[in-house]
Amino acid sequence: MKKSEICDLVLAKVSEVCEVNKESIIQGVKLQSVVDARVLAVQYLRRIGLSADDIAHHLLMRQNLGQEPTLAEIKKKRKGIEKAFDMYSRRCLDSYAFCLMSQEIKEYCKEKYENFYLSWMKEPPR
Repeated sequence: MKKSEICDLVLAKVSEVCEVNKESIIQGVKLQSVVDARVLAVQYLRRIGLSADDIAHHLLMRQNLGQEPTLAEIKKKRKGIEKAFDMYSRRCLDSYAFCLMSQEIKEYCKEKYENFYLSWMKEPPR
């Protein structure tokens, strides 16, 4: 499975669970519900094994309609990805609803990832 396919699957599920538009997540809309969705997407993409650079690259490709981003653009976007990743614990402490959404996405990722799991791979997200 390609990294872009993994990103698209997780973004679609997060969009569904958080009830926000997937394009809003990608475009960086600053509403709390969209920020929460972005934090969840980044958290689970990282747990699956994608790097901040991988996620930044995919989001920039989607924003730029398939045009390859520059290294400088990826580095800049990566900082935002890392910030979103670091926000996860704080949001868990602040919001029970956020935790419930996180749990649903975790179960989805676990089910999806287990379908592809082989004994020599990293274990599915917990």
